[in-house]
Amino acid sequence: MSTPPSTHDTTTWATLLAGWVHYAQSAVALPDTAEGQRWKDSVAPTIALHAHAMALGEIEKVAPDERALAMDKSELSIKEHAGALNQI
Repeated sequence: MSTPPSTHDTTTWATLLAGWVHYAQSAVALPDTAEGQRWKDSVAPTIALHAHAMALGEIEKVAPDERALAMDKSELSIKEHAGALNQI
């Protein structure tokens, strides 16, 4: 059972995700080959899925009245990014 977040711990869903999305920029270092391109194409959706997993682990930092919407947005985004990986 977790303790309720303090006022100082409250943040927004977008802020939680933004903290993880910057890792997607690493794709520029991958080689310019067919296999490298597949890896490049997979970086953004993979990082996005990781971002959601990490952000959902901190969902208690989002204001209680915003959590349901954040979780709904996360569900839609997870389905989108998982679908993108399946297409690669």
